[in-house]
This record gives sequence, C-alpha cells and structure tokens, in this order.
Amino acid sequence: MSKLKRKNNEGKYNSKKFKPSKKNVIEDDEIEKDNKKPEEILSPEQQEIIDIVMNEKKSLFFTGSGGCGKTFTLNVLIKKLYAKYGENNIGVTSSTGLSAMNIGDCMRNSKNKKLFGGIQLVLSGDFLQLRPVRGKYAFESKVWDSVVEKYVMLKKPYRQTDMDFIDGLNKMRFGEIDLDFLEYIKSLSREIKYEDGDNPTRLFSTVRQVEICNKNKLNDLPGRIIIFKAEEWSVAGKNNKSTLSESTLNLKIGAKVLYIWNEKENNKLVNGTKGKVVEFKNGNIVYRDKVPENVASVFLKPIVKFSGIEEEIEITPKKFFKKNNDGVIMATCKQLPLILRYSISIHKSQGMSIFRLVVDCNNIFQSEQLYVALSRATDPNNLQVLNFNQKKLKANEK
Repeated sequence: MSKLKRKNNEGKYNSKKFKPSKKNVIEDDEIEKDNKKPEEILSPEQQEIIDIVMNEKKSLFFTGSGGCGKTFTLNVLIKKLYAKYGENNIGVTSSTGLSAMNIGDCMRNSKNKKLFGGIQLVLSGDFLQLRPVRGKYAFESKVWDSVVEKYVMLKKPYRQTDMDFIDGLNKMRFGEIDLDFLEYIKSLSREIKYEDGDNPTRLFSTVRQVEICNKNKLNDLPGRIIIFKAEEWSVAGKNNKSTLSESTLNLKIGAKVLYIWNEKENNKLVNGTKGKVVEFKNGNIVYRDKVPENVASVFLKPIVKFSGIEEEIEITPKKFFKKNNDGVIMATCKQLPLILRYSISIHKSQGMSIFRLVVDCNNIFQSEQLYVALSRATDPNNLQVLNFNQKKLKANEK
C-alpha cells in the first residue's frame, strides 16, 4: 500500500490509493442494481449459485466478504424458488431478529431418514463476521460435510467502489493490517459536515448506546412523540418474545427511519430501505406539520417518504413470529416494520450498505464487530471512525 501524505495540519491524511479514480473504482452501474431486473445484473458467480440450486438441485454454502452480494443473491434465489415451488414449500430463516420468516415449516419432513429430512439446503454467511451468540460455528457441526455438497465464494465487491479501500478491508477481515491503512483509518476521526442536513447513521456495539442516541435525536425534533406499542403473544413465557420487533416504537414528523421488511409487491421497499416520516394520517385527516395532543396514537398511521421511491407510503403493522424446530409458533408480534435510523447496533447492521456513516469503536466486545461496522460504509469519504483501537483487528482463529 502506498505511503499516505498529510493533507493539512489537522492530522488528516490522503493518498491516491484512497481517492476513487478510473483506475481503481468499480463503475457505478455495477453497484446500482436495484433499478434493473435480476436476470440482467447477476454476475457469473451469482448465476452459478442460482444454477446449482435451481437446476442441479444441490445443497450448497456460499460466502464472501461484506458487500459482495450475498444478501442480494439470496433474495433473487428466494423469489425464483417461490415462483417455482410456492411459498409454503420454501422455508427461510436468519440468525438475527430482523428475519421475517422462519424455517419451522420446513421441518415437517423430519420423518424422512435423510439428514434434515432430505430437504435441499441453501446456506449463506460470512464466518469472519460476527461469531455465534451461543454454541459453535455451523461448519463445526458433525453433519456439515455430509449436508453441504457444493461451495461458492463470491469475490466481486459491490458495496464499495475504491478497490484499495476494499483491499484494506479484506486484510482487516483476516486480522491483517499494514501501517498505511492503519494511519488512514485513524485519520477518519475527522468531523464531516453535510450541507443538506442529512446526517450520517451511527453504529454502536451495544443496544443501550443505540437507544440513548436515538432518543436524543428524536427529542431534538419539534412536535409530539407518537408512540406505537406492539401487540405481543407468547405461548411459553416472555423470553420467546425478545428480538421479534420493537416493543415500543417512538416516532415524530421528520423522524428518520429504516424499513425492516421485504415487500413482495414492491422490489424497492426492502429490509434496510431508509426513509423519513413526513406525516401522520387519521382516516382522511392528514397531519403534516403538527399532531394535536387530543388525537390518540392508536388511530394514527405514519406516512414515510423512502429513498428511491417516488410515492409516499402508508406504513401498516406486520406480523413477526418465532417457531420452534417442530414448526410450532412460540411467539407472535404485530408492529410497524420500522426502526429509527439515527443509530443502529453493529449486529443489526449486517447486510446493510450505508452511504453516510459514523462508527463508534467504544465498547466493541468482539474483534469481528470492527470489520462488520467499517465494511458497511459505501464511501470512505463519508465515513467517520471514532475511538479506533488496533487491538480489535485480530480475526477469530476458527
């Protein structure tokens, strides 16, 4: 990596290595995928995954670094499987609370003596990102080699455009870093001011930090806080209800939010789409500037303007649920599929691409968290890194 040069007396650094140029930048049309049909934009390695699952009908595991298109490929594959086999015959699950479906229905074939009842499995993830909350890694299972028939590594990056920044992140992913890149990351502590007033999303390692930041930002907005309480049911105690969705969601006119649901009818409105609450609606009555105190929250519905979507959208509650391995629903939660986006936990940010980002490295308790957080950034010029600690760069030896 080339030597970095001082830009000014404030300790900022710069280098041609970290300035996007035609030489080291992926063309914009390679990352602006959302406006194209899936068949038009699948890379050869992504198409290979589709072919293995749809045509060869093999169980596989595909992986790759942050921003290589794992989530995108999986979403394309899920749509194709739904279209071919029907939604009731496809089970989708995730290890995080943001997943909208559960694998429970797939376990009904457990009478079959084959592993997983003979079901074809599609597994995806990055073992160099966040480690399991409990237990071992999936590849440490005794049945891993018996179940996974093929492997595919996605190598082409889409999230970032600067190839040298990507190279630095990949080294960090494996716990490696050279002094030039280390100095560059340290230099990103500088403050960035945005003239349009759209401030960056902040990533924290703990839920408590996220709650405090979001509360403070919401309180800074004028007007009344509208409180939306989730309807929750559990058949086996309160513990089953955790992480399904936000139990209490506080919103205001002007609040910045993220959508946490994948809409089947609207391909642009997906998990992670950012937006802004522009008004609240009570039947035919619209409150765009101020919500009267005598109007109960239960009668109000938020109207949100999302990035990349022309029309403003009325948000309605969705059902989040949790099943056990027998397909029995253990808990259900009905809540608006929104979270405030002023700050997000590093854990919940997995799979997201964030254009303007501040990463606070304080209280990071896993070495992989630092890589996950930094690799959310789409542009290092819009990335601020606070409390950076080189000791957090060691990858998990497993």
